Amino acid sequence: MGAAGSHTFGPAGGTIGRRGDNDWVLTGDQYVSSNHAAITARGADYYVTESSSNGTGINGRDRLLPKDQPIKLNDVDVLFIGEFEFRVGISAEAPESIDPIAAVGAPADPC
Repeated sequence: MGAAGSHTFGPAGGTIGRRGDNDWVLTGDQYVSSNHAAITARGADYYVTESSSNGTGINGRDRLLPKDQPIKLNDVDVLFIGEFEFRVGISAEAPESIDPIAAVGAPADPC
């Protein structure tokens, strides 16, 4: 699986997916769609919109987001995209960031 690293989304938001024209490119996982999800900002709030046929989980792999409906992100939400697992961090001083937690099969940090 390719290295995910972390990504910070500012007020312009951005896209997440396998294809190289996404703002955050996730490689090495067949379950990450070319254009998997989008992050948008509305004021101080950030939203994720699922746009893939592979699904995006929030706070659990089996809690799939509805397709094409913006869902508000909260600080420390966990997103599941393919085999990637990411913790959301939202700060008033800094734009939203999403950091990798662990690959599938590895326990998430309880902190």
